[in-house]
Amino acid sequence: ERYIEIRETTEALYLVQSLLSWFVRTQGERSVFEESYKGHEDLFSRETVDFLGGLLENPDLSDDDRRAIRYMYNAFLLEYIAIDTAHFSDEINDAEAESTVELDWVDEPVPYRQILSMMANEDDEERRQKLQAAQAKVWKEVLNPIHAREEERVQELAVELGYDSYVALSELYREVDLKKLIADTVEFVRETDEMYHKLFAGEVREVMGISVDEFTRADIQYFASVPAFKPFFPPELTIPAFMHFLEGMGLDLTTRADT
Repeated sequence: ERYIEIRETTEALYLVQSLLSWFVRTQGERSVFEESYKGHEDLFSRETVDFLGGLLENPDLSDDDRRAIRYMYNAFLLEYIAIDTAHFSDEINDAEAESTVELDWVDEPVPYRQILSMMANEDDEERRQKLQAAQAKVWKEVLNPIHAREEERVQELAVELGYDSYVALSELYREVDLKKLIADTVEFVRETDEMYHKLFAGEVREVMGISVDEFTRADIQYFASVPAFKPFFPPELTIPAFMHFLEGMGLDLTTRADT
């Protein structure tokens, strides 16, 4: 009975958090991820983690039940960490929403979250480089310091849970041997790198008209947008079509500022 209660309460919370995330991302609402855990401290406690771990020791569990409980146990390991570090997610979301950059061809400050879209639609190579530099400045000065503090706390929590490191905990909840995975991916790159380089070079030449040696990080979004196809998707047609699609699902992209 307690396991069922834990599962149902968790499902309800995840539903609320997914809806909150939608409003944060699409309508500029303040991030309240940390507040969403209020009242659930007992649910996501060390005691609950230990309770789920104890269930796994039952030799009479069916394979399906053992798998379900193991997934729940792994999820609660992460939630135990998440509830302690939720304020970092709020800091990051709010920092992204509030940060702006200055661009010499735009009169007003540009929201940080608009940069990727601008990079995807910017034909001028020099401007794409400036957009990339502006984005990197926000990473370095605003976002990365928050991520660094979060990472330090996550490492501490992994040890508190009885693991040698966060890597050891990750191997458990991802159910993967990370050393073997790294070795496999290195071998995959070795076997496919020449083929990929040739294919990528051809695509860059066809899509952007430049050599692969001229391609930079600032070009990734523009390259992925396949600019040659843009004439077939004019804004005056695609935007109303997209809005109609969302309205059909009962969604509204209007922000708090009614924009």
